[in-house]
Amino acid sequence: MINEQTNHNRHLFHGLKDGELIHILDAVNGKKCDCICPACKKELVAHNGGSSNRLKTFHHFENKECKYGFQTAIHLAAKKVFELTKEITIPEVKIFIPTGIELIDGQFISHGFFREISPCKKINIDRVILEKRLHKYIPDVVVFSLDKNTGKEKRLIVEIAVTHFVGRKKIKDIIDSDISAIEIDLSSVQNDFNFEELKRILVEETENKKWLYNKKSFEEAQKQLTIKVDFDRKIWYKQNYKEIVKRITDNHYPVFEVHNCKLNKRKYKDKYYANIDLDCSSCNHFHGLWEERKYLLCNLHTFRLEKKNIASLLQKQTS
Repeated sequence: MINEQTNHNRHLFHGLKDGELIHILDAVNGKKCDCICPACKKELVAHNGGSSNRLKTFHHFENKECKYGFQTAIHLAAKKVFELTKEITIPEVKIFIPTGIELIDGQFISHGFFREISPCKKINIDRVILEKRLHKYIPDVVVFSLDKNTGKEKRLIVEIAVTHFVGRKKIKDIIDSDISAIEIDLSSVQNDFNFEELKRILVEETENKKWLYNKKSFEEAQKQLTIKVDFDRKIWYKQNYKEIVKRITDNHYPVFEVHNCKLNKRKYKDKYYANIDLDCSSCNHFHGLWEERKYLLCNLHTFRLEKKNIASLLQKQTS
């Protein structure tokens, strides 16, 4: 059953017998069950006799309970489900389409939306391997399917989240391997799970699945992002980076200035400009000097454009 985690989940309801996972209710009572722990491979004792109200569980014969028994059991069960059904439903694939860029606290932030490039779908499984080293790490499950168009075998990493979700280091290792990977959240599954319920979550549903890395979306997103961001960045630099010009006054004093300042601070020979030291350094639109005072970063153009867009929006709302 799928419920909240309770103390019930500290018990072991599945053992290994002759390499197959069996439920406590299918085991012979006592040591005659001939079962071992899925994780540590130590001998188990089946406690499934006595009153019907008594909780039926496996216990380690040496009285040293293994904290990884349930996690390994559910990995083995997942492998069996995939081997029997020979299919898995994968989530939809989306990519981020950037629509703009702005500078916040010295960093470029992209704005945009997500676009679906592939719907959720079922894929066939030809074979399954469990907890075997792949490149820099050991994935929970890897499923293999044959691409009918190319004749090549495709791999999909399946991470099963029981007590811990995939961290940053493992995600980095997955990206480095360049193999698509999904994570399936089974944190709410109790120890006495049944295979039909597990099959529904692992094979049919997508609500508990998410992409950790998708090769197709990564390549497409990189392409879209590079095109859009490079274009926006060039425009942004052109609008906001101002060249600093050095002028020598009649008194032979050097003055550093930016021409065509829209605030009309100063005027020289019928052209407006701003003095870097007297005007720009105290201006709210000033964001620093670059390349040894060759350029100045000024967001006045962006600021005015945003004000114009806001005013236009307010006008539409009140009309």
